[in-house]
Amino acid sequence: MNTELCILPTLFGGEPQIITKEKLLGRFAYESLQRGHYLIIPKSTAIVFFNQVFEPLKDSGDVPKDVTIDDAWNEILSNNFLSYPLTSGLQQAAFTSNSISWTHQLYFDYFLAKEIVRIILSPEPIDRYQLVQNISNFESIWKQPFQIAFGLLEPEDLTDLLCLVVDANGEVARAAFEGQNEADAEELGFRIVASLTESDEWDVEILRKVILTLPYLPFVEGLYKQFKGGTEYSREGIARITSDLIISHYQSDAARRGEELLESWIGNKNEIVKFYAAKGLWERDKGRASSVLMNLSRSGSSLVRDLVAELMEKWGIR
Repeated sequence: MNTELCILPTLFGGEPQIITKEKLLGRFAYESLQRGHYLIIPKSTAIVFFNQVFEPLKDSGDVPKDVTIDDAWNEILSNNFLSYPLTSGLQQAAFTSNSISWTHQLYFDYFLAKEIVRIILSPEPIDRYQLVQNISNFESIWKQPFQIAFGLLEPEDLTDLLCLVVDANGEVARAAFEGQNEADAEELGFRIVASLTESDEWDVEILRKVILTLPYLPFVEGLYKQFKGGTEYSREGIARITSDLIISHYQSDAARRGEELLESWIGNKNEIVKFYAAKGLWERDKGRASSVLMNLSRSGSSLVRDLVAELMEKWGIR
């Protein structure tokens, strides 16, 4: 996904300073939204926010020491990222003198996305904690910036971003993923599943939450790919997740693909895999699922017999 802005003038001379401008405007957008302001901000408040993000960048050396906050503010205005909004009629003079506006929502979204990326790459856990807290507010505003952030991050960093937004707000996560083009979505699904299953005893609950929040075909195909080359532990976890996906999102495209996978796994020699296959296929083929469950209840291991007994009691199966 191409997320580059067509126009991004340098800051205070020198192409490397583009990064400084992105930091400055990214943190300004984030600080404003954190305090409850979106595209239009009272001028006095905007100046306070701008100063709060400008001084740390100057202290860190990102901004040359001879550049004042007035220099930075005037250049941002001259670049037309921010401006005094215009209205018509008698209110124009008062409104333009008291408010600052982003000239286009795309600018706000892009620079907020850059700040999201900075936070994801930051070693400071407090930054991520605050981001998670902020996403719960202004849900609709966060969707486009997260979609852009997906395109700005390197593949190895996408898992952290996706897990963070899934934990914070499922609606934002779904909107951001649905905004990817088909090729990017397919690659993202594969990468996320591979990343979350790479350790010997990966956390089934983390991947399960991602899949149930984002019930899309690329993730199911990712599960299939990892099942084929996975350990018995991985196969059991993937079978469980696939079963839960079908039950939670029955008749969706992802669930239908999941049913196809369980059909091929229901004869697996691994009894746990077989159990979850039967569980997930219950609505599609009760006769076959029931037969498998009854056989497991008679001849399966003690763990599998317990799983079957618990399921049959919960679902009222006789």
